[in-house]
Amino acid sequence: MPIFRFDPQKYGVVYDGQDGPLLFLQQAGTTLKNATQATYRAVDSELILGYAGSTTVSGSATAVRGNLTVNAATTITGASYLYGVQGKLTVKGTLSGSAEVSCGLLGQLDMSAALGITAPLAAIWADCGATAGTVTGANIDAVVVYNTTAAKINAALRVDTNSSYFMDLSDEGGGHGAGNWIIGTAKGSGWDKSLKIKLNGTAYYIPCNSAAS
Repeated sequence: MPIFRFDPQKYGVVYDGQDGPLLFLQQAGTTLKNATQATYRAVDSELILGYAGSTTVSGSATAVRGNLTVNAATTITGASYLYGVQGKLTVKGTLSGSAEVSCGLLGQLDMSAALGITAPLAAIWADCGATAGTVTGANIDAVVVYNTTAAKINAALRVDTNSSYFMDLSDEGGGHGAGNWIIGTAKGSGWDKSLKIKLNGTAYYIPCNSAAS
């Protein structure tokens, strides 16, 4: 099985082949100059699970995988930016098309020919892993959204879904104990629960009621 090793001096990939010399694959770029551009993908990796019958994937199956590892003896310091996978859209000209989706990273489902879905499924899934070693979680967030530019954007989050709920929340945390941010309350206001949030560094509580009105 071939082994690929990243070589920062070559800005590419070094192939450790047992049957031949090392190959240095440099970064490549493509410029499209068509007046009318059809669908084009600089990299298209397709994987099909094609067994004719019921089967189980022992582990995981993925069309593309990126993984950056910080070794046990390594300490990262300074302004270091680490990514397992990066998606980036750079706009230098004018973006004025009528398409609904232009983004740095897209997660998309195609259920147009699905016969049945009873397992958990999501267009985008953020997961902090199964275990956390000896780390503490004060500086860890499952999802981070930033806009630190001078341009005031429309919203930090935009939602338009045909769904039963706006949010489906649980603070069980994989069985590590509830009550972290879904708080039971005995206030006389009629609240059943409250959601603990942080606003500019201070804890606040959003009231929730089991009755619609």
